[in-house]
Amino acid sequence: MVDLTKIDKGIIFAKYGVSPTSNVAWKTPPKTSDDYGEEGWMSFDNEFHYIYVKGKWLRQPIADFEF
Repeated sequence: MVDLTKIDKGIIFAKYGVSPTSNVAWKTPPKTSDDYGEEGWMSFDNEFHYIYVKGKWLRQPIADFEF
C-alpha cells in the first residue's frame, strides 16, 4: 500500500484547487460522495485517495499517482 502521508501535499492540493493547511485532517474513507466532510479533509483506503472539495468527496485511484 502507498503511504499517502509521504506524498507532497502541495501537489494534491494544487490538483484539486484547495488551499493547504499546516495539518491535513485524515479521516475515515467516505461511503458516498455526499457523506459529511469539511473543506480539505482527506482519506484513503486500499484503492482510492479521497479529498473533500466544494461540498463533496472526490476520489482518485491510488494506482494513478505518479511518484
